[in-house]
Amino acid sequence: MPSSSETSPTRSTRELAAIMFSDIAGYTLIMGRDEDKAIRALADHRELLRKLLPMFNGRMIGEIGDGTLSSFHSALDAVNCARKVQSTLLDDSELQLRIGIHVGDVLFQENTVLGDGVNVASRIHALAPPGGICISDRVYDEIRNKPELAVKSLGERTLKNVSRPIRVYALAVPGVTLGKSTTIDEKSPRGNRLFVVAAIVVVVAAIACWTLHVEIATLARIYVPRLLPPEVKQKIAYCKTSDGVRIAYGVAGKGPPIVISVGLGTHLELGLFSPTYNSVFLKPLVARHTVVQYDGRGSGLSDRGLKDYSVEARLRDLEAVVDAAKLDPFALYGISAGCEVVIAYAARHPKRVTRIVLYAADVDSSPDPNLTPEQKKTAEAAATLISNGWASSDVLELWASFVMPSASAVERRFFSEVMRESVTPEDIQAFAVSEQSVDVKPFAAQIRAPTLIIQVRNDVINPLAAGKKAASMIPGARFVIIEGADHIPIPGTAESAEVARLVTPFFDEDLPSAAPSPSL
Repeated sequence: MPSSSETSPTRSTRELAAIMFSDIAGYTLIMGRDEDKAIRALADHRELLRKLLPMFNGRMIGEIGDGTLSSFHSALDAVNCARKVQSTLLDDSELQLRIGIHVGDVLFQENTVLGDGVNVASRIHALAPPGGICISDRVYDEIRNKPELAVKSLGERTLKNVSRPIRVYALAVPGVTLGKSTTIDEKSPRGNRLFVVAAIVVVVAAIACWTLHVEIATLARIYVPRLLPPEVKQKIAYCKTSDGVRIAYGVAGKGPPIVISVGLGTHLELGLFSPTYNSVFLKPLVARHTVVQYDGRGSGLSDRGLKDYSVEARLRDLEAVVDAAKLDPFALYGISAGCEVVIAYAARHPKRVTRIVLYAADVDSSPDPNLTPEQKKTAEAAATLISNGWASSDVLELWASFVMPSASAVERRFFSEVMRESVTPEDIQAFAVSEQSVDVKPFAAQIRAPTLIIQVRNDVINPLAAGKKAASMIPGARFVIIEGADHIPIPGTAESAEVARLVTPFFDEDLPSAAPSPSL
């Protein structure tokens, strides 16, 4: 629990207070890159608050890592203080804060601060962009009669360790674009509304020359394909695992079956338009095979809000799907974290598996031995930031830049939106925890099916050393390195074409001998 950094009651007291939580955007990543800079930012953050809080009848009541908790007697004081903090830092490129404010019950007990106000404020701040402020519905109700303020509703959000959905609003501050905003006072005079609209138009016009084409292209990339008939028609069905989890799976094509396993972050309906399960990727396989893909637990159309994402748990997903689809025998295609499950399944059920493709495979969670200490720090910081900040658009786009560094801004933005709809922040965190203890090396050594392992040379998510280790563990495996850097191949690229050139004829070896081989 947070410890009091300034004076706080030594006995238990309970009060209704406006709580402001602030932290440094990207602090973990900054620490991984430049420890001195991170320490300076931390000190500057604390010093700024100590200077400004008394001006708004506020006090600092706790410090948690790079975050702080402050208490105010009124929501308006908290909002005005937050706006002053962010405006003061407007031109400071090295210190950007995210702030969340909530009005709630708080218990001061010796050196701890507890209660609803703390929980909610410390959760909604993560929804704010760097330099931004998010407020809860209770704060909104307190200040809605202030026509000079503007907000954007972010809708109801389910927050970790908060029993009810909370409606969240982004508060307008200088230097942060909200998009479509509404005035706080919905009954304010028409002149005030026109002023707000005019201000928004000016801001939009100023940035349109360099962002409009990306936004329009992204919207077109997201929504236009959904209006067209899908190139790959799949039948979606559902099954239940032995531990009662509902799993969605899709079936397309006809011929010797292939089952695809991709880990987390898939969506059977949206995936046909994304790099993960796109039609360009599927069409060569569907033309000659029955292709079965599924949303593992926590993803897409399957059950979410789970805690166990171990290999054993995810293995139950695959077992349920192949049994429900009545497949026997079949080939397996593991992609990224899905490789762990494929390896375990092939070892447990060797007679049911005809052949295996593993793309971006790893057999345990040990770090890349070729990384320098600095690179290891950066990788760990990035992983922590991504798993803890999944609700943030900036973090999702950071993740996309790691997954597909050669993609255009439009493709990365589109991929981020698909990921946002495919998996919740809570599920991605639970999955990340489970991934830290993966070890399928004993299973890998038991595989006897023909296996093709494909590794992208400069993949930062699954480095070359991991692919080589997987290949060394599986008896007789064929290991192929392809040039590129994208963890997920982008349709239309040379990397994507090379994957298809390797995978299609390998799976086609399961076709009846009379079938002609496709021309390559």
